[in-house]
Amino acid sequence: MYRTWLQFLALLGGFAVPGMLRVGGMEVFMSNEVEAVNGTEVRLKCIFKSKHPVSLSSVTVSWNFRPLGQGAEESVFYYQETAYPPTEGRFKGHAVWSGDILRQDASISLQDVPFTFNGTYTCQVRNLPDVHGINGEVTLRVVHKVSVSEIGMLAVAIGAAIAIVLVVLCVFVVFKYRKLNRHANTDLELQGWELQERELNARVLEESELNATILEESKLNAMVLEESELNAMVLEESELNATVLEESELNATVLEESKLNDTVLEESKLNATVLEKSKLNDTVLEESKLNATVLEESKLNATVLEKSKLNAMVLEESKLNATVLEESKLNATVLEESELNAMVLEESKLNATVLEESKLNATVLEKSKLNATVLEESKLNATVLEKSKLNATVLEESKLNAREKKEWKDLTVC
Repeated sequence: MYRTWLQFLALLGGFAVPGMLRVGGMEVFMSNEVEAVNGTEVRLKCIFKSKHPVSLSSVTVSWNFRPLGQGAEESVFYYQETAYPPTEGRFKGHAVWSGDILRQDASISLQDVPFTFNGTYTCQVRNLPDVHGINGEVTLRVVHKVSVSEIGMLAVAIGAAIAIVLVVLCVFVVFKYRKLNRHANTDLELQGWELQERELNARVLEESELNATILEESKLNAMVLEESELNAMVLEESELNATVLEESELNATVLEESKLNDTVLEESKLNATVLEKSKLNDTVLEESKLNATVLEESKLNATVLEKSKLNAMVLEESKLNATVLEESKLNATVLEESELNAMVLEESKLNATVLEESKLNATVLEKSKLNATVLEESKLNATVLEKSKLNATVLEESKLNAREKKEWKDLTVC
């Protein structure tokens, strides 16, 4: 019989345990599910426990609602020193405060509940500086009529057990009473019946005490089970934090790369300036080609200069010949020669002009050498141009990295 009672109490403990939710840090105790009839009032109970002293100024309570189907989460109620009921939305005029902060009760009541209130309600309690913990959740089901709940089933089971015990006790009493009537003349049998009844009562008392101890033990086991579930949740949260830590290290690497890309961006701007300069150098390159043509012309002018020097020598010889001719020929012949010499003189003046031009060409030659140097620089600039194109590609990549950096920042904020 002891084993039967133990199994029965374990079954009752199984009904009683699921009604409580306990989370780490700030501890919140809530039912898993609440049922309400359409158009009636229902109280969403939220009991919290904090490691720090509780006061009206340090505690904040926030209730949120999430529909069963697709839908965004919305605010239901907020409390901080005073109640702040919703001023718009589906809960306007329905949500009222029914808790007591000093008694660690953050419950609210929903009046005249419709079917649109079906969903999950989240109770978030913070008591500065105790601000960490998992929020409590309760699911509300709005129905046409009340169904049998776990508490009702528990009450029926306990009532049935008590009724069975009372029936057995009544049968036993009636049996003993009849037996007592048969042996009414024997005082010894009456004393024996009283002794047996006392023993039975003592056994029933011992069994009830044992059942109370077993009930306490089952409650303790339920609390241990909840604590183990809490530890599992904390372990999952620590693994999630490790993942977030790795992601933050990756974001730090991306941040360093973005700084490097900023430097590359500055260099690409500089390369853009170099690109403009390279375009100018292309113009100089065209001019250097023109100067190369002038250089060829200057070489031709150098040949003309040599010819002019030869002509100068011929001029000196012609002067000598003119003197001899004056002595040997007649004045008429001398006159003709003088006219010829005049023509030679004009040619010598022309050669002098050519000499000046050759000097100018020498200057142009120096300039052409300078242009050759510029040509080498333009080739270098062409190389820089290729590098600038590469940097332009890097610039596009840096812009893409900047966009990715912004997306990472947005993701981190979320």
